[in-house]
Amino acid sequence: EGKVQTYKGDTLTKDFTAGDTITVKATPTPTGKAPDNSAMFAASFTAPGAGQMAVFVNGVQVSEPADAGADGVYTMTVRAADVLLAANGPGTGITLTAKFVENNNMADGTGTATVNITAAAKAEKDNAVIGYYGESGLDAAFEDSGNAGATFTLLADVERTTALTIKVNCILDLNGKTIRSTGADLAGTALGISSGATVTIRGEGTFLSEHGHGLSVRGTATLEGGTFISGAANCGGVYVQAGKLIVTGEAVVIENTGGGIGLGVNYGIGVTAQLSAGTYGGGTAAIEIYQGTGTLAGLLNQEGASRVAYYKDNTTLVTEGLDGQTLPSGSYTVKACTHTGEGVCEYTHATGTTTH
Repeated sequence: EGKVQTYKGDTLTKDFTAGDTITVKATPTPTGKAPDNSAMFAASFTAPGAGQMAVFVNGVQVSEPADAGADGVYTMTVRAADVLLAANGPGTGITLTAKFVENNNMADGTGTATVNITAAAKAEKDNAVIGYYGESGLDAAFEDSGNAGATFTLLADVERTTALTIKVNCILDLNGKTIRSTGADLAGTALGISSGATVTIRGEGTFLSEHGHGLSVRGTATLEGGTFISGAANCGGVYVQAGKLIVTGEAVVIENTGGGIGLGVNYGIGVTAQLSAGTYGGGTAAIEIYQGTGTLAGLLNQEGASRVAYYKDNTTLVTEGLDGQTLPSGSYTVKACTHTGEGVCEYTHATGTTTH
């Protein structure tokens, strides 16, 4: 077999991430074996001709063909993301096979090298994986219109200094992972959902910002799972700046560990929020409605036959102050209630009157 080596830039290495370009350098030696059937060539690459080499993974071509350099070495470039698609995901010991097509001077030849490739996330659509992404490629992945309608699954913990912003309609499965932002102020928000984007977040996992919001919503966000934390006194675990927030997951946690608010809702510009579940906690307030005429009672989803209410520390039914805009500091759970009247929990206005 020929000698095959892999490089990141000019550095000889076997370790890569999904966003890297792998440079493969190979010197073929003849094997006398006939080349594999051309059906193995990926549609996006031209099949190597006589005297050329190309790189394959599991029989799938992942590089353009290359001619020999003046030193007799063939140099090919491979996107690590393409390798992962052919290898069915990240891992260690992924085999790259450099294949030489015979010419008048040399018979067919092959050489192999193994690489280790990690990925921060993958995207699936129509029951097929359409992409793997390294940390540096997440921003582009979440704004690529070709990924609209995809389900993204986090594959590794990620630490950033700027907000990760989703600009396409998609589902995000946290898969037990954490995205942590250490950036300053609002620029350090962990996750943002842009205006016009509709995103469903599911699974266990955490978005944590040390100095900004855990989640900032300008589009539509449905939370089926996840923990959203801000460590900043002037920010929220979740802040709904515009658009709509829907919380349906019982395991959803929205909190501020830095003395600020858990959930902030900016009702003054037509924001809507619909809470059917979740736990909310903060130092200044568990929930705060800014501007407008929205009320804490109005945030609760009372559609259909089921009814929900706020429970302090998950045990004590909250019946006072729900016509206001601030749920005090502490921990509160939204869950199904034992209702009265025509199916709506009683609560007491600040004026002392009782509403059903």
